[in-house]
Amino acid sequence: MLVSAAALLSSCGDGDNGADAYGNFEVDDITVSAMVTGEIMKLEITEGDRLVKDQIIGWIDTTDLHLQRLEIEANIGLIKSQYAAITAQIEVLQSNKKILLTEIERTTKLLASNAATTKNMDDLTGQLQVVNKQITSIETQNPSVVGQLNVANAKIDQINEKCSKSIIVNPINGIVLDKIVRQHELAGPGMPIYTIADLSVMEFRAYIAGNQLGSVKLGDAVTVKVDGEKGDLLSFDGTVKWISDEAEFTPKIIQTKDERVDMVYAIKVEVLNNGTLKMGMPGELYFSATIDADSK
Repeated sequence: MLVSAAALLSSCGDGDNGADAYGNFEVDDITVSAMVTGEIMKLEITEGDRLVKDQIIGWIDTTDLHLQRLEIEANIGLIKSQYAAITAQIEVLQSNKKILLTEIERTTKLLASNAATTKNMDDLTGQLQVVNKQITSIETQNPSVVGQLNVANAKIDQINEKCSKSIIVNPINGIVLDKIVRQHELAGPGMPIYTIADLSVMEFRAYIAGNQLGSVKLGDAVTVKVDGEKGDLLSFDGTVKWISDEAEFTPKIIQTKDERVDMVYAIKVEVLNNGTLKMGMPGELYFSATIDADSK
């Protein structure tokens, strides 16, 4: 293909119409893929449909995810019950501790007036130590229970995220080019569902010779012409958006001045489409300088 392109370029400017380059129209299409595993329950698109961005066009079955969520929610209920039981035990022990502290304070006053014995104080102090150890022991269970609860809630978040990804949302304004799968087929993560492209802006890909690189630069306004229905040429304004920095056809390692003309560089021109332009349609590229010269 590159050799034939080079052959065309070798006569650029010598033909009847003086086109600077020749090429075809392309489009950047997007492949929309499934993000979760499941049966495609709904897919309301056909090839040629015009879709808008963020339009919901179908969804993938989430029954398994729903069952997983029910199971995790049941586990969360059990974990919360454990947490409530631990909290209740701690509250009881804290209440006992408060009573003991009050009793110790009273006994301290009684000791000062010889109304209580040292043994009474020792008994109360021993009971307080036991209660403190019990509180510490039960409190060590809290981090484990809280950790289980956090893990369960994280799993719920993951399931909710997967459920949201089961909805097939169209990413851009455009036209459906190819419907790859059908409703009720089994999808999996990364499986292509359909391709879509914004045909309001087309890319004209052409090849220019090495000695033409100085005539064009990024952002230049150019003209692309295509064949009309009556044999005439229809003109479209375009903007150079990309020029390859590497030659795609080099006949020899060492080129003479004349041979450098045979080096081919790809170029892309962005053209607004009024509905006339189609993918693969051939066209002719004219640099502004050439057009100005022809009009004089």
